[in-house]
Amino acid sequence: MQHLFTVRSVVKKFNETGSTENKVRSGRPGIFSAREKLSIIKEIKKNPKISAPHDGRQYGWRKPNTELEKQHLTPTVKHGGGSVLVWGCMAANGVGKLCFIDGIMTARTYIDILRHNLQSSAQKLGLGTSFVFQQDNDPKHTANLTWEWLLHNSPRQLKTSPQSPDINSIENLWDKLEVEVRKQNFV
Repeated sequence: MQHLFTVRSVVKKFNETGSTENKVRSGRPGIFSAREKLSIIKEIKKNPKISAPHDGRQYGWRKPNTELEKQHLTPTVKHGGGSVLVWGCMAANGVGKLCFIDGIMTARTYIDILRHNLQSSAQKLGLGTSFVFQQDNDPKHTANLTWEWLLHNSPRQLKTSPQSPDINSIENLWDKLEVEVRKQNFV
């Protein structure tokens, strides 16, 4: 029955207009003048990665099926260059100290960072000595040397299973920090 209605509708349109094409619809009025549109297109052609800021991420303008053309690709560094190693901690009521790490991280380096930052961060956060310490399962965190130091200096610990980023709440904080850093223009 639906097909009959469709056929009648097409025949009626042809008898009235002499064509089966749909009429041009006006749609929502544009907000840019023709001159402004040309100016925007010109800027996009100069730099297809031009974008309004959104969470520090960059979006691009391109025609369909041109995503692999050179002007649309963003080079990345796979090894070295531009990374910073940082130790940080947090609690429900805020963040503790942030420690920038130079050189290679070893279990001894990690213990030294904890020695100088863990208790002072707990004090800053108003936790005293009643906090439960959680870390991921990085080899430096699980080394016998580290385990022994924590046994005497932070006896209350939350153990997590390996490869469990959903349980490791600081990953969410690192993501937020990365978004904020991306918004900055470092030269």
